[in-house]
Amino acid sequence: MLTIARLVKMRSKQRPQVYLMMHGFTRDEARSLLNPQLSAVKLSTQLRLCNLFSCYPNDLFGYQGSTSSHLNGLNHDDPTGIDDMLEGLSPDEIAELKRLADEQRRKKGK
Repeated sequence: MLTIARLVKMRSKQRPQVYLMMHGFTRDEARSLLNPQLSAVKLSTQLRLCNLFSCYPNDLFGYQGSTSSHLNGLNHDDPTGIDDMLEGLSPDEIAELKRLADEQRRKKGK
C-alpha cells in the first residue's frame, strides 16, 4: 500500500494532490499516487518521490495483511504534526519537553 498521503502530511501540507503537482507531477500522476491501492509504481517515479521527500523507497509503502507477518515493519503510524502536539501547551510545558528531549539526546550520545 502506498503511503504518499502520509508523507505529504508529514510536511504539514493540507492538499496532497496540489503539493505533488507543485513538485512536477501531473494531475493524473498525483491522483494515482494518492490512491493507496495503486498496484505498481515505476522505479523512475519512486526515485522522484524519494528525492522529493528525502526518503528511502521503503518509506513509500506500508503493509496491510496478517498481523503476524514480518512485513508489518513497513507500517507507519499516522504522524501528528509538531504544531498539533504543542497546541495548548504553556511555555513552561514546552520548555520541559525541550529539556527532556535534550536529556534523551545526551543519553544517546554516550
